[in-house]
Amino acid sequence: MKKAVRIDLTGQRFGKLTVLYPGSKAANGSLKWFCKCDCGKIIETRGDRLRSGETQSCGCAQKEKYDLTGQKINMLFIAERIGSNKHQQSLYRCICDCGMEKIISASDLKSGRVISCGCHVKSFLEELHENNKTHGLSNSRIYHVWSGMMQRCYNNKTKSFKDYGGRGITVCSEWHKVENFAKWAYENGYDENAKQWDCTIDRINVNGNYEPSNCRWVDMKTQNQNKRNSKKHT
Repeated sequence: MKKAVRIDLTGQRFGKLTVLYPGSKAANGSLKWFCKCDCGKIIETRGDRLRSGETQSCGCAQKEKYDLTGQKINMLFIAERIGSNKHQQSLYRCICDCGMEKIISASDLKSGRVISCGCHVKSFLEELHENNKTHGLSNSRIYHVWSGMMQRCYNNKTKSFKDYGGRGITVCSEWHKVENFAKWAYENGYDENAKQWDCTIDRINVNGNYEPSNCRWVDMKTQNQNKRNSKKHT
């Protein structure tokens, strides 16, 4: 039986790793090699894993794959990763569109639970307050339809936000004034005297925004048939 010839990997590069010198033997009899990663860390790994491409870094390449630094998510620019919280979730220093900075976890950024430093909620509440003072519709049924639509899209403290604002769904700027929304509603089939659930606002494209070209008034049965991933939207 011929003796296996050891292939000298010294000086060769595999991904981000440069092979330095041979190490110990692995359990399967293959030789391990000490390698220096481009990030500066030295590791010992099996030669067959280097040659097959299974090992291409010390592990930093995998971390970089999921690094959010430099991305813009909703109203937040992710400036840098600053460490982890007690749940081992990455923490990032983020700069909001308004200029404020906030430390936010990766899970909150990716899930859409946090979309700003908090200014969007403040702005939304101020807008609700201002509308409530001027339009004279605060006790009407259409006002509550409008308010619910705005809450779903802009108030991340509401239960349904994850299915609307958390997915990037917004309300067109024209409808940020309730009187404009009410005018469109009454001109396009809204019935103030309809029974509950017989006249609900429905987005024709469930991945589209609340805007005149994508909305209609239907009963709940029709709305439930127009659903995303078998999930009912009311």
